[in-house]
Amino acid sequence: MPFCPGLPAEIVDEILDAICDDCTRSEFHEHYQHDHPAKTFASLCLTSRLLNEFATKRLYRRPSTREWWLLARTLITRPDLAVMVNDLDLDYNEMSYPEPGDIGEEVQAWYLERMIPKIHPPISKPDNQDDDDEPGQYYDDYGRYGEMLDGHETLYDMSTNAAIDMIAGLCPNIVTLQSAVWYMKAFTFCKPDSLLSLKHIKIFRGDVWSQGNMDIGELQDLFRAAPNLESVHFVHAGSCWDEFNRLYPETADIKLEKVTRVFFWECGMPPESFRGVLGFFPNAERIRYGYCGYHHFQFKPQDLWDMVTDANLMKNIKEFSFWYDGEGLHNDWEEKDFEHLERAFERRGINFEHPYKDNQCVKDLL
Repeated sequence: MPFCPGLPAEIVDEILDAICDDCTRSEFHEHYQHDHPAKTFASLCLTSRLLNEFATKRLYRRPSTREWWLLARTLITRPDLAVMVNDLDLDYNEMSYPEPGDIGEEVQAWYLERMIPKIHPPISKPDNQDDDDEPGQYYDDYGRYGEMLDGHETLYDMSTNAAIDMIAGLCPNIVTLQSAVWYMKAFTFCKPDSLLSLKHIKIFRGDVWSQGNMDIGELQDLFRAAPNLESVHFVHAGSCWDEFNRLYPETADIKLEKVTRVFFWECGMPPESFRGVLGFFPNAERIRYGYCGYHHFQFKPQDLWDMVTDANLMKNIKEFSFWYDGEGLHNDWEEKDFEHLERAFERRGINFEHPYKDNQCVKDLL
């Protein structure tokens, strides 16, 4: 394709933006179905040196993570490209599984350098460990116990957070992050204050076929890395244990002061866990809570009433929306409960939206 070298740079810039605006927008994508823009930009990179310069910036604003090990290799060897990444989509359901031999030595070396310090021999044998268990067990720095996999095997195991730990840890300038996580610590390679540009996150559990929920306490490394977050969105989040303060005492100092919007979708959280999570966001103005999951782990009307009447909670909240699905919860939440709660919220000056009100706010949750 002929290219006019006399075309002003700003015009070239606008043309490239128009070619594939989808690839550079910062909103969350519902599904990762936008590989064609990346291919368009990759083709432009081969056209001329000038177009390569313009297209490369856009190609790496929101890079494809489908073959994440190839992206990791590029980001490791080209930190100048890593700083261009603004928008990450790390959905395991859309990411490919690497075949044996796919993951290069640079990627394995980078991972092992950061993984090994987090692993040490077990301090004591858990009660559920059989005497004939294979040796080579480990505790990591977060108290998790499991099979010891070498770095090579761990990277090929897509039921770990290795891929998202790597990619997120390599991109210091991301603004928007959408990611699936498994039931363990995530974003462990993100150091405190290393993601100062990150404003918006949407985090959901990796195994969408499971009934369980991810524990928000497992995201503490991400919270410490991103003190400038403004909005957070959790899907299938919660806890099976109402012992948040005991399980995560190290999170007591986490305060994301700039977060104003907190959305929970298809979550089930005990009261202490919900209190603990609210404590992360002291200046939240808008909370939407959509329940779906194990109803016996869900806080009850009296629990929410206790939170609303607690002067130390919800100090800046202007709107609280609650929606539920599933027959189990109907036994615990009746219309009179919502009327009682509505009066409590009203006394705090908070607009309370719930299933018995015909309002757009709750409809938006569906």
